[in-house]
Amino acid sequence: KNPDGSFRELHYEGGEYPKDVPVVWYEDYDFETRRPDMVFIHNPYDECNIVTSVHPFFYLEAVAEIEDYDKKAAKQKMKQKIGRKRSCSC
Repeated sequence: KNPDGSFRELHYEGGEYPKDVPVVWYEDYDFETRRPDMVFIHNPYDECNIVTSVHPFFYLEAVAEIEDYDKKAAKQKMKQKIGRKRSCSC
């Protein structure tokens, strides 16, 4: 990210996995049709990170919509799982 919080450049690491690990580019995966049972979120408050970020498509609010969760319930559940309160002002 840039100092103002805007995005600088995309780093794609999908090609760094072994050949026997299937990797699908997120734009090629039809989330609406496939409706995944689970989505793993490495950092649920990524939008608040001032240095790096996943693509905004994978921010908690967006993933909650994909999984058809109530946003407040999803945030509360995530806070309980990681055992800390949201500390940014995003």
